[in-house]
Amino acid sequence: MLSSRGFLISRVVPVLDAWMLSGPQQILESSEYRVAYGLAAEMAQSAPRLFFRNPDNLNKAYEIEKERHAQFAEHFGAPWIVGPAREIENRFRAFMLPNSATNNSASLREMFSLPHHLRMAKTVGMIHDPREGLYFLEDFGVFLAALHNPAYVDNSNTRE
Repeated sequence: MLSSRGFLISRVVPVLDAWMLSGPQQILESSEYRVAYGLAAEMAQSAPRLFFRNPDNLNKAYEIEKERHAQFAEHFGAPWIVGPAREIENRFRAFMLPNSATNNSASLREMFSLPHHLRMAKTVGMIHDPREGLYFLEDFGVFLAALHNPAYVDNSNTRE
């Protein structure tokens, strides 16, 4: 039985005006979200056309992303923020999980954690694009410093 927080891996095919599940199916528990997300990311990379077949859904997704962008910009006062990795991770969680009681859930905290390589960065940029969505950029503070002070690029590590 699929719980309301689980995942169903299946093929979905159109049949007249409806949709039908077809072929083998697999159920994943909510704790297996990394597997489910990994499979979705793998499919998106191997067959991106499957995700953009329905122009109505694509337009709806763009509208949702535009709304999220407005929420992000209102919450942070800008379309991007930069800071130490731990601070950005905490601000990301606070934005995505505004209810402090929910924010303390270990599984949700893990889900809204930065990957290890970003946690090790000097700075992280969290950027929201109105069409493409949310991005995290490693050492974004170094990039900004180089933009504001070209002499900063003389350091070979900075140039890299």
